[in-house]
Amino acid sequence: MRNWFIAHYDVFKDFAGPAVTLLGFAVTISLGIIGFNTFGRWKRQEVEQRSMDIAFEALKVAYKAQHVFDHIRAPLISAYEWEDMPVVPGDDEHKRSRRGSYYAIGKRAPRTRSISNQSGQSMRNAWRCSART
Repeated sequence: MRNWFIAHYDVFKDFAGPAVTLLGFAVTISLGIIGFNTFGRWKRQEVEQRSMDIAFEALKVAYKAQHVFDHIRAPLISAYEWEDMPVVPGDDEHKRSRRGSYYAIGKRAPRTRSISNQSGQSMRNAWRCSART
C-alpha cells in the first residue's frame, strides 16, 4: 500500500491544494448560511423584546392609573378639601358637607393630571418605537 502512495504522490500533490480550497469554500458557504439564519432569529428576538417592553410599559401605566383613580375615588374626604367651595345661599351645613364630597373629588382630579400626562407620553413613545420595526 505504501508503494502505491509513493507511486501516485504526484497525483495527490496536484489535487490536494484544490481539494483543500474547495473544502474551505464549502465551510465558508455553510457558515454564511448559518449566519443568515441566525440574523433572522436575532431580528425576531429584537421584535419580541420591543413587544415585551411595550407590554411592560402598558402595565406600568395601568398600575399608575389604578393608583391615581384609587386616590381620586378615595372614600375618606376631609373638610379641608372643600373649604374653598363657593357658598350657595340657602345651604345649611349639612347640605354643604354633602356637596363638599363631590367638590373634593372634582378638585382631586386636576391634581393628578400631570401623572396621567406623563403616562400617556411614555406610552406614545413606546408605540412610536414599535412602529419603526
